[in-house]
Amino acid sequence: MSRSLIASLILHGLIILLVVVQLPHCSRKLDFQDPGVVVEVIEDNSEELKRIAEKKAAEKRAAARKLAAKKAAEKRAAAKKLAAQKAAQAKALAAKRAAEAKAAAAKKAAQVKAAAVKAAAVKKAADAKAAQQKAIADKAAAAKKAAQVKAAADKKAADAKAAQQKALLKNKDPSKDKKDDDFDDIAKAIQAAKDKQKLAAAKSGSESALTAAEHKKLMDSLQRCWNYPVGAKGADDMRVQVEVEMNPDRTVKSYKTMGSMFASSNPFYRAAEESAIRTLSNPECSPLDLPPMKYNVWKHMIIEFDPSLMVGS
Repeated sequence: MSRSLIASLILHGLIILLVVVQLPHCSRKLDFQDPGVVVEVIEDNSEELKRIAEKKAAEKRAAARKLAAKKAAEKRAAAKKLAAQKAAQAKALAAKRAAEAKAAAAKKAAQVKAAAVKAAAVKKAADAKAAQQKAIADKAAAAKKAAQVKAAADKKAADAKAAQQKALLKNKDPSKDKKDDDFDDIAKAIQAAKDKQKLAAAKSGSESALTAAEHKKLMDSLQRCWNYPVGAKGADDMRVQVEVEMNPDRTVKSYKTMGSMFASSNPFYRAAEESAIRTLSNPECSPLDLPPMKYNVWKHMIIEFDPSLMVGS
């Protein structure tokens, strides 16, 4: 049963009670009036009370509806507010998760990039090391090959020289005995000079003889300054040997040519000797390209000017 119906029943009950209570008084006041009038007054009062009751009931119903509408609006507002709060919380949570996911992705990307950079650096270092090792191996192989070529050339020259000397000795006649004796004296003088040079190197204590590289460097520098008689008969076989005494500043102090079997047989040999001597004092080659710390080794030495090999003793 609704509240409005209960209120209406209570109101009607009160009206009926009021009418019953007031009816005797109304009868006394209207003793001298017409009975029909009394009934009309009672009926009029009843209608008025009814209207009043209905009006109050309507006001109560309106107030109840207003209150219900207010409560409904408040409920809707509360629900709307709650929904807004939930939506804000959900949005904040989504934003937080998105930020966390973005940060995680950025961290992972940075780690991947750092790993790639590290791998590239390791690869670069490995490639550089491999290239360095290859360069060292190539250099060693080239040096070995150059040494083999030089050794072969030296052997070939020595064999050619021995063959030439053998041929000269084989084909000599008695009229050349004196020349052969002179040749033997020259050979002995050359050997004595070489022995003297070796002895000086041995007395130098911790100093050792010129290395192959130092020797080659000296002969390469002299070759640039030596203008031997190209095109002359037997020019390629005219080896000029010069015994030199050196100053500490690597300039030539004195020199002496060792002579050769070509000195009397080839008219161009003298020109070759003079060219070799000029080479030793040529400003472009003097002082000689020698290691300063090995003065005791090279202060006395024999330099052989060989047109084909430029090999020094």
